[in-house]
Amino acid sequence: MRKHFLGLLPFILAACGGGGAGGGSSNTVGSEIVDVAACIAGNCNLSANSVAVNSRNTILTVQNTRSMEAYVTLRNVGSNPAVAMMSLAEGASNIAAGTLATYTTSSIRLQNNVPSKVETFNRKLASLLNNGQQAGSGTGSGSVVQASGVPAGPLTVGTSVASWNAQVSDADAAFSSTLQGQATLGTGQSVNVWVAASSNISSAQAQRMADIFASQIYNPVVALAGEPWGAVPAVAQSSLIAGGARDIHIVLHDITPDAQPLGVIGYFWGINNFTRAFLLQHPETASLKSNEQLVFFMDSATYGYAEDPDPLNSNNKLLWNETNPTPAIAITTLAHEFQHMVQFYQKVVRHAANPLPVPADDTWQNELASQTLAYVLGQQMYANQGTGNNDINPGEMGYYNPHLYASGEFARSLGYGGCLMTAWGESSFDPCSAALHYPQALSFGMYLVHQYGPGILKEWITSNKSGVAAIEAGLQARGETAGFYNVLKKWQQSVFLAANPLLNRPGYGFPARNDTVSGQNFALRAVYPFRYSKTYRLDVSPLLSLPEPLTPYRIKVQTRVVSGDKIWLPANASLTLITDSGLAF
Repeated sequence: MRKHFLGLLPFILAACGGGGAGGGSSNTVGSEIVDVAACIAGNCNLSANSVAVNSRNTILTVQNTRSMEAYVTLRNVGSNPAVAMMSLAEGASNIAAGTLATYTTSSIRLQNNVPSKVETFNRKLASLLNNGQQAGSGTGSGSVVQASGVPAGPLTVGTSVASWNAQVSDADAAFSSTLQGQATLGTGQSVNVWVAASSNISSAQAQRMADIFASQIYNPVVALAGEPWGAVPAVAQSSLIAGGARDIHIVLHDITPDAQPLGVIGYFWGINNFTRAFLLQHPETASLKSNEQLVFFMDSATYGYAEDPDPLNSNNKLLWNETNPTPAIAITTLAHEFQHMVQFYQKVVRHAANPLPVPADDTWQNELASQTLAYVLGQQMYANQGTGNNDINPGEMGYYNPHLYASGEFARSLGYGGCLMTAWGESSFDPCSAALHYPQALSFGMYLVHQYGPGILKEWITSNKSGVAAIEAGLQARGETAGFYNVLKKWQQSVFLAANPLLNRPGYGFPARNDTVSGQNFALRAVYPFRYSKTYRLDVSPLLSLPEPLTPYRIKVQTRVVSGDKIWLPANASLTLITDSGLAF
């Protein structure tokens, strides 16, 4: 039940200058009322003693541009709280790049838990390609034989058999499969869906996956991010499979295997884009088995999961439907993995003659791109069926986008913070595991495409840039020059502001939009986090003091500040206050 209050009474910010080292005596600076509109449009310098805020739904930023610390005291004449967020000044070397709030664990089985060997070597693909000629000869072939692969000549649905090297229960394995689905791609090549004998997939389900990939995934992804393969630069031709248009293969098998959905949902492994001969030349990869194909491995137990009640069956028999939650997660995961395939070619292979300046680990950027692209496609594939409502209501009957379920990744992103957004669980300063990063990446990616359009992905994914620079390339192509960290702050503020259904300020939130990119239309319906009332509420916590190594990477959040609260503001830091809408859920 929602309780409505009459409105927000004014509150006042009072600032006091701090003393020298050791926290000497404080001095009160001269009293001055700062124009509220100017504060909203830009920053209010903390030389002002007080700022009067008399409107509802206000975003107020106070910037401490001095070289000394200061304290800001909130004097709220009413009882309605505000949300406070503090970050270090833009342009400083110790810029904020994350949120800090109370966070809780979520069901990591709902995230795609990629096999460890796949995850390890996918992180090294660029360095393997760029530095391969420097490695020595490898020895040993591993304990699993090299699979014979895809047969030569025309493939026939129902009879053609291929064998594959893959990961089963996080270990090397080889198995055979039968071609059960096939569709033509925009290039004239085919997508082939292979089904392992032990899986629960029917030929109709396999054909449906081929059709979905060809008609709803391939063309939109190519429009947004480019082709998954093409010409290979001469410097890389001895390392990689032949260039040009190629068939794409999807292999459905029980990856875990436990006949249970979720957990390991699917993966792209870039090792399969390298030649077997190349892998054998290097000690670190000599035991790996390349299928020498553009291939995805998808979990058959997830895609084939039946969960649709049969109204004509009194025994509660469940039917399979591609739009049901679990199969839909498999399909959007396939789109997520397709971005990894495309990015490897577009960002690494195409630029092999001018190698990408790869950081120690660019996983966070790659995963953010995959979460973002899969979300965009999910908005296209799973329409708001049967409601006549263009907005998104979580868990609404007939709405099947798995990212936006009441228990989905976006909802889980609202329940915790604390992830270092420029890492992926590999930093000692990052309190989040890789599994906890997925929801946060989804939320940030949603903000990017709702604010700047899906076209942001093209330059981001195809540019010869990595990390923050890659995302800024996409932002600049869309006319945004403020920089990654300023955009990151607006996303973080949007999540808190979204508790207010009345706010409709440009640059914030997840508004509806329509864009055409490379001839493809993309419609994004508005998303309102405040509708996720069960998962939005964060626990009240004090403004947390972090160990010194962590400080440069956090926007500190005090979720509900009230009258009399004193907030410490370091030199060159900014404080953002967001007034409460007066609504309680």
